[in-house]
Amino acid sequence: MAAVTPVRTRRAPAPAGSGAPARVRLSIVRPPSRHSHGRWPRPLWLALAFVFLSLLAVGAAHAYLVAGQVRLAHLQQQLDTAQNSERGLEVQVARLEDPAQVVTQGEQQGLSAPTQVTDLPLVAPTSAPRPAPRPAPRSSSSSSSGTRPRR
Repeated sequence: MAAVTPVRTRRAPAPAGSGAPARVRLSIVRPPSRHSHGRWPRPLWLALAFVFLSLLAVGAAHAYLVAGQVRLAHLQQQLDTAQNSERGLEVQVARLEDPAQVVTQGEQQGLSAPTQVTDLPLVAPTSAPRPAPRPAPRSSSSSSSGTRPRR
């Protein structure tokens, strides 16, 4: 038996001025798959953006802390310098306040050492202040009027 071959028929294109729209070739559209090539799902993008922004925030916070530590180290260095200077000045004051040093300086300036030293008694402060002394009465011209001057 002979094989039957199907016959294909071709249609002629529609004339340009016929007014009928040209026939569009249609194809079946498949729904997009979850793992389509070239596109990542939105939750993955959001997770990556969140991780990136979190790391950026951590880096900014770290830079802020490092700047504060540098400032603190500079202030600590200034404090150490000031404390060392204060210690040196305290030693110098102690040397100058030494009684032997005071006597030596006085003798170099032509003063003589006293033969007798009298210590003054310690006066303890009272809890209540003393009232101010009243002024002496004025001359006879103001007392003759019978009124006291106002303050």
